[in-house]
Amino acid sequence: HTHKSSRHLYQILVNEKKRDDVINHFYKNEIYPGVHYVDNTLYPMYFNSYGTCPDAHKYSKQLITLPIHVDLKNEECEKVIQSLKEVL
Repeated sequence: HTHKSSRHLYQILVNEKKRDDVINHFYKNEIYPGVHYVDNTLYPMYFNSYGTCPDAHKYSKQLITLPIHVDLKNEECEKVIQSLKEVL
């Protein structure tokens, strides 16, 4: 195959009480996740709409974006998986 996926985000949901633990565990293992798609009503320009999107608010507190890119090696992917299993 000459084509590669353009997927650049791979997100998981974790219990919001464990999200910081998961992120910190990744950092300790030199894995650097992201947090994307924060509920827009948390930004000052949209705060007047705070509470109008309860599902977006709930999910934005649970999302973690796993590192993914077109050159990710299988060993690196396994490291992310193993680290996630350890912390959960």
